[in-house]
Amino acid sequence: MKMAKEKKSAKHDFYWTGNNYENLNKLKKLYPTASWDELLKVFSGRNRQAISHIAYAHGIKRAAQDGWNNLLDDTIKNSFEASQNPKLTTNNRGVLKLKLINEINRIAAKNNLRPKKWNTILKHAHELGLSWGASEEAPQNGDPPAKNLWDTDVILAYLIDKRNAKALERHFGEPISEIEKKLPQKIGSHELVSYRAAGGQHVYFYREKTQTRGEIQLRIHTTILPTDENGQVDDGSLLVKFPNDLDWRQIRIISLAEAYIGSPLHEEKRFADYLALAKQTYHYFIIGGGLFSLPPKGKVDDKYEYLLNLQDAVKARLLPIAHKILWAQQGCTERQIERIFNFDPLADVCKELGIPYFRRPVLAVVTWKTHTFSFYAIHGVTTAKQLGSMINAVAKLLNQFDKVDFVVMPHMRAGMKNVIPRRVRDRTHFRIVDKNQRLVIPPSFRKYAGSEEEYKGQSPSARGSCAMILFPDGDCGYSD
Repeated sequence: MKMAKEKKSAKHDFYWTGNNYENLNKLKKLYPTASWDELLKVFSGRNRQAISHIAYAHGIKRAAQDGWNNLLDDTIKNSFEASQNPKLTTNNRGVLKLKLINEINRIAAKNNLRPKKWNTILKHAHELGLSWGASEEAPQNGDPPAKNLWDTDVILAYLIDKRNAKALERHFGEPISEIEKKLPQKIGSHELVSYRAAGGQHVYFYREKTQTRGEIQLRIHTTILPTDENGQVDDGSLLVKFPNDLDWRQIRIISLAEAYIGSPLHEEKRFADYLALAKQTYHYFIIGGGLFSLPPKGKVDDKYEYLLNLQDAVKARLLPIAHKILWAQQGCTERQIERIFNFDPLADVCKELGIPYFRRPVLAVVTWKTHTFSFYAIHGVTTAKQLGSMINAVAKLLNQFDKVDFVVMPHMRAGMKNVIPRRVRDRTHFRIVDKNQRLVIPPSFRKYAGSEEEYKGQSPSARGSCAMILFPDGDCGYSD
């Protein structure tokens, strides 16, 4: 029995005792990047679970790699060739594509490669000289377009690849202004996307819409968007009504801005802690812009693909609290993205989540318990670096109004607040009274280490949070 135990113990410690140092070095070198086939070959006395356990015990982690291998390429070629069958319907091709994505990611996981999304697979297939779907012959100059060119299956098969405006005009035989009117915005689970590429040329393609996991919870407040004399919605004001019978001690409104999601400087944990405040029933949010980071340097197509993926990530972050976001507005990064690519990713996210979105400063009125609370929210801009000078930039806005309860300007990332009273006439009692106006600079979710401020020798910005508080008696204030 004793010999059996010793033998079992020796087998258990096979690679990790006598030659422990040598094998740990091998593990540290191979485990992060090697495929499981390679690992199981080197450590033949251990299974996958045992190797993972030893690596975890020594703090060694897997690091998925970019790239492709021959097995992935062969799988792509087979599926893309099968998609060329003209007898396949859109649904058949959808099933084929789903199987391809699953198989690609199964192979990628086994070989320690990063997961591949459909647009990444499609781009690599183009590099291999492959195209998806049944191809249609483009009409010759002067010839009428084929009757089936406007069939949705044919459109989707043609525009699953990116096409510029000139290619569309050659294909359909019509000017791009007419083609834009005829192209359906959605075909099945795909939606039409267009952006301005280098040189001002517009690019069009159908992108499979990412399925939103979960549902938007019911809102207890009502939003009214005023219209002008022509019946057009005013892009700068709104009314938010909370039920008068809402028996809460207070309503707290928190500004989310300057998060730069996707940037290495984004403070992930701190931002998540703010989102977690939505668990309190009386906590609500406004979005002051700057949620998106600018894409990294590279080709225009790569930048656009980055923004589409980032858009899905931001939507997933905001979905659980969408019913508690009163409004959102455009920030500097979103404005710059729109100027370059002709689309605003934050606007698309808010449209899908049912959040009122504004490209201009917002003058909002919140009503509760027969009381009104006014807000002026502007993304703002200033070159001030000293804290006092920053708050002065917000104070200048007070001259534009008779009185507002809160002026919110997030651009400066300083996390500051101040109270400036204004003397107004009490219309009921016919006397002069002092009404407090609260100036708020919401904090950012951007790290100081490695930031532009650090390189310029500027002091770290204040990090204090600020919740704007509405009380049922009509008073208001703010609190950390």
